[in-house]
Amino acid sequence: MQKNKMRRPYRWEECYAKLVLEHVFSDQFYQLELADKPDLQSINGDVGIEVTTAVHRNEKEKDHLFSLLIDNQNTPEQISKNKERIRQLGGLFRDEGVMISWVGYRDLTRIYTALDRKLKKLNDGGYRRFSDQCLFITDTNMVKIEELNDIDSELRRHQDFFDTQFDSIFLYLFGGSLIQFDMQSSEVQYRRVDNFVELAEKAFMLTSREYSQGNNEKQL
Repeated sequence: MQKNKMRRPYRWEECYAKLVLEHVFSDQFYQLELADKPDLQSINGDVGIEVTTAVHRNEKEKDHLFSLLIDNQNTPEQISKNKERIRQLGGLFRDEGVMISWVGYRDLTRIYTALDRKLKKLNDGGYRRFSDQCLFITDTNMVKIEELNDIDSELRRHQDFFDTQFDSIFLYLFGGSLIQFDMQSSEVQYRRVDNFVELAEKAFMLTSREYSQGNNEKQL
């Protein structure tokens, strides 16, 4: 039997971005494929979307530990260890399956740092080129509607330092806010993702399924 190339497990953010974009912008994005460099690609080869996060690494670690705790497949020793680590990171896990997490100060600079990091990789040839090159950023910052134009201006300022730029930048704020910054038309669109909890659950299932398929391919 011919061996298939092993693929990396897909991250939850990638699966979630796929589901959100297909749901909110169904005319523009449909049947996006989970891939690599960039993370999401249209089946017709026109659109490439890189997915990244501006969330602090401590917050990401807490979310990961929380997902392990609600998985119900941990030993008592692992459960105790994960709960203690969440506490060290400024959170509290309740036995009913709820995590209370301290929220730090707003830091919008993390969004621009994430953009700079991906722009550098894009210009260094780290991604396959598409006619429509997009970036999807997740974050936990609270952003006001009246701040969107200023954020748009700052995103453009950072892009101007690079020859190759993203055509659209999507900013997803946990809690169901999705903003599209169209770098071509200067249009800013704000959308509410009302079923974000349902999509988050589907993303977890999709991540698990893709991970299992990747392991099966490794064994072929």
